[in-house]
Amino acid sequence: MLSDRTEARLASNLDKTMVQITDHPTVGLFYVQENVHELVPALVTAEQQLLASAKKSQSLTLDAREAHGSLVRAVDISNFAPIIRKLRHDIPLLQKK
Repeated sequence: MLSDRTEARLASNLDKTMVQITDHPTVGLFYVQENVHELVPALVTAEQQLLASAKKSQSLTLDAREAHGSLVRAVDISNFAPIIRKLRHDIPLLQKK
């Protein structure tokens, strides 16, 4: 059995050793490296999903813009009566030539 004084000294030395080990830069870098190895693949996957979503959003936005443009053009030419009258007048003239 160890005396109380020896146990206290051993605990103190062990505590100092643990502090020195954890304060050592390579140990800290090891933990950083481990975290990077775990997080980078997840970040790459998230980036790929974000890019895919951005491409899909861009195509949907372009589709919506095109649909809006088509509707605006349709509203602009909604008065077909003059166009039809002009065509009915011009087509027989063209057929005679």
